[in-house]
Amino acid sequence: MTDFNTFANSLVNITNENKKGKIIRIVEQEKKKLLEKVDSLEGFCKYIASQIEYELKKTDSSLLVYYIDLNTLTDEIVDHAILIVEYFYNGQKEQLLIDPTFIQFTEQKNRKLTGYAEWPGNKLSPILVSQLLDTGVIEMTEEIFNEYLNSFLQEKTYFSLEKYLIQNSVRMR
Repeated sequence: MTDFNTFANSLVNITNENKKGKIIRIVEQEKKKLLEKVDSLEGFCKYIASQIEYELKKTDSSLLVYYIDLNTLTDEIVDHAILIVEYFYNGQKEQLLIDPTFIQFTEQKNRKLTGYAEWPGNKLSPILVSQLLDTGVIEMTEEIFNEYLNSFLQEKTYFSLEKYLIQNSVRMR
């Protein structure tokens, strides 16, 4: 019986990795499709978020996908949109933050900072920046979400994402 349990657990683990991997592949595919038409992802956050949201919902109906315009979370102007994806694995809720256009908020040569006092990429942990630039996806907790949100803000704030998602789950697009 132990061999069967080990086998069953390995299947569950494969399923979780496949789910996250599938999400990352969809993000990469949509990013690639857009970059075939434009030179830069700058300014396309709402468009690509909508495309990824559609593909995720079409591909896996067990995913909860939230489109979030950051302007709705703060009094400061943050003209940016992201996705939060939730799914369950081993009875635990897993959350991913999707932002394939974060590169526009990183300091680079020949780019001027507009709309922010400091580059959001400089305020976010290097590990998270690296993951966003590599895949556009980071595993998320409430603390990571607040670090991400605060990278865009002048005044540090704490935002209850869990409460927001519960309140808005009825009004999902």
